[in-house]
Amino acid sequence: MGAPVNYHYFGVGSAYVNSGMLPYAASFNASGTSLTGTNAPDGAADIQSTSVTLTGNTIGTNTNPIELSRCFNIANCAPTLSKTLTSNNNGGSTFLRVSDIAYTYVSLKNINSLGEHHIWWSNGDHIDFLSDNTVAYNIATISGDTSNSSTGYAAVYPTGINTSHLSSNVNLYATNGLVTFDTNSVNTNFGSFVVQAFGSGAVADFGKIKQGDIIYGTHVKDGLAEITAGAVTLNSNNTTTPTIS
Repeated sequence: MGAPVNYHYFGVGSAYVNSGMLPYAASFNASGTSLTGTNAPDGAADIQSTSVTLTGNTIGTNTNPIELSRCFNIANCAPTLSKTLTSNNNGGSTFLRVSDIAYTYVSLKNINSLGEHHIWWSNGDHIDFLSDNTVAYNIATISGDTSNSSTGYAAVYPTGINTSHLSSNVNLYATNGLVTFDTNSVNTNFGSFVVQAFGSGAVADFGKIKQGDIIYGTHVKDGLAEITAGAVTLNSNNTTTPTIS
């Protein structure tokens, strides 16, 4: 259908119509205050592209999530292209649904602002966490897994990050705010898991950084992993020198 086309949208608000982006688009980039789907979730993608970047305060809603797929069908996909999903939330909630098994490279940017964040795949993989005025990523224990998450999670939301079916590579970036992990809250299987966080207000207790720092587990050491992944990278940049409490 011709050479790949990059499509960019920038605006105050926008809504996506089912099958609004064609499969030959190599990448799709949209930025606005509020990005939503126009319909209730129905399993039909609003955006079809092998590389999607969405930026806004609101990225989908509970009743009108943005539904994504890499293309109309596998025959139309370009197998050599990376399947990349990037979501940059500037201070609200995120509701995305992936109607196929695309996007094995997932990059999320979030801040410490009140919101809930849900990305559900059709094969049961899911990314779910909360944010508030202090924490950019509050990641609870994995729960509520199902075989068809993109349509089966309407009544009871899952928790935690479980992309073990696809072994997706997941990158979390906190421009401000903490990143907290409950026990068994992340499982990317063979995929990599990266956290990059910036914040302030760390406190030391006899030389040990405790709650109030940038990246931490919510439980004391108990021999149970918070993160299961093929490779783990945790980077933090604290702009406050820890003080003795």
